[in-house]
Amino acid sequence: MKILIVSFDCDAEAVALRASLEWYHADVMIRYVGRPNDFINVLEGNVLFPPDVVILCGHGEDGVFLMPELGEDIYLDGEPRNISPEDVRTHLHLRPQLCISTACTTGMPEMGTAFADGGVPYLAPDDYIEGSTPLFFILHVFYLHLTCGKTFAEAVGIAKATDAETAMYTLYLPDDAEGGTP
Repeated sequence: MKILIVSFDCDAEAVALRASLEWYHADVMIRYVGRPNDFINVLEGNVLFPPDVVILCGHGEDGVFLMPELGEDIYLDGEPRNISPEDVRTHLHLRPQLCISTACTTGMPEMGTAFADGGVPYLAPDDYIEGSTPLFFILHVFYLHLTCGKTFAEAVGIAKATDAETAMYTLYLPDDAEGGTP
C-alpha cells in the first residue's frame, strides 16, 4: 500500500505515522506544505506517485483546514488563507482510495461531503479531538486492516468503538463506494 502523508504544521505526528505505518509494510512518503497553494497542488494531483491513501496531518477549526499563517506580502494573488470545503470541491482531482484527516472538525458534513462528492472516501474527526487520538486511531485502523485482514469498514468500526474520542471519526463514502476499500 502506498500512503502519502501531507503535513501542514504537524510534523511530529507525520513522522510518527510514517515510522509506524512502515512497520505495517506500507510505502510512506511525507509531503510538507507551508502555504495554502501547496495543499491545493496536492488536491489537484500534483504528487510524485499515485497514493492509495492520503493522510492530512494538521489543524482544523470550524470545519476548515488551518494553514500556517504567512505574512500578507507572501500570499499569492487569489491564494486562500485556509482550505475550505469549497476549495476542496474546486480543486479535488487526486483520487486515492481513501483520505484521512487528523485535523479537528474537518469531519463536519460540509468538508466530508466535499471529498465524497469528489469521489474520495473521507475519514475525519467531526469535533475537537484530543491531541494524541488521531495517531492512535489511524494506527489502530491500519493494524486491523493491513495486519489482521479486516476490511477497511470493519477496522474503522472497531477503532471508533474504543472511546468517545475515537468515536468522533466520521466516514464519508462516495455514492458508488464499497465499504471494504482500500
